[in-house]
Amino acid sequence: MSYIVKNCPCYSKDWSCQSKDNITGKYCQDCTDCVIKQVIEECKWETNIDVNDRGDLAERILSSFDIEDINK
Repeated sequence: MSYIVKNCPCYSKDWSCQSKDNITGKYCQDCTDCVIKQVIEECKWETNIDVNDRGDLAERILSSFDIEDINK
């Protein structure tokens, strides 16, 4: 999983990750615990499996995010 996600909101022009969790100053290509990259990997995996064996992609993608429902 060594690649750069150029349209990530944490990506900076010097290829580093500017996320609040990246306190070590890693470059984007070295960040493997990134949620966006986890979603990309799920989508890549989904496109490489037999159509008859596909799971619920949307369910797996949503489980990648820490979502809190707010009742108004």
